[in-house]
Amino acid sequence: MTKSLFSILFITLVISCNNDSILYDNFTETANSQWDEKDTLSFEFNIPDNGYLYNIYLNLRITNDYKYSNIYLQSSLGATFEAPRFDRKHVLLATPEGKWLGSGKGKIVTLQLPLYKDVEFKEPSTYKINLSQEMRDAILENVTDVGIMVKKGDPVF
Repeated sequence: MTKSLFSILFITLVISCNNDSILYDNFTETANSQWDEKDTLSFEFNIPDNGYLYNIYLNLRITNDYKYSNIYLQSSLGATFEAPRFDRKHVLLATPEGKWLGSGKGKIVTLQLPLYKDVEFKEPSTYKINLSQEMRDAILENVTDVGIMVKKGDPVF
């Protein structure tokens, strides 16, 4: 009986932890671990069902030598049939005590932080996000990779 109960719990855990809700998860490597303010990074993803809300996260890999605890971004989100939505985003990367809000081994820290929450897309289509950095430094050092993750959320009612 105990073995059967354990097996059922394990199978339930595995099924509940699947990542079917992740529609897109990608990084783009920066040249020489530098993100120039002139470099706009683009990410295209498909939304198959507009009956759900979606959450979009910033994927960021930095080195421990990154000298700020935040990053300012210019973001545009849209599809070919609509004008893009432009936003300036301020994303915290560390606690006030200086602990990174990500994980990593060695010199690289991987962060995945909210960028857009509960986005309702008008129709199933291919959408595009453009990201550029807007920090004080024209060339932002110690940023190795930038990306996004799109995750399906709750149904729209």
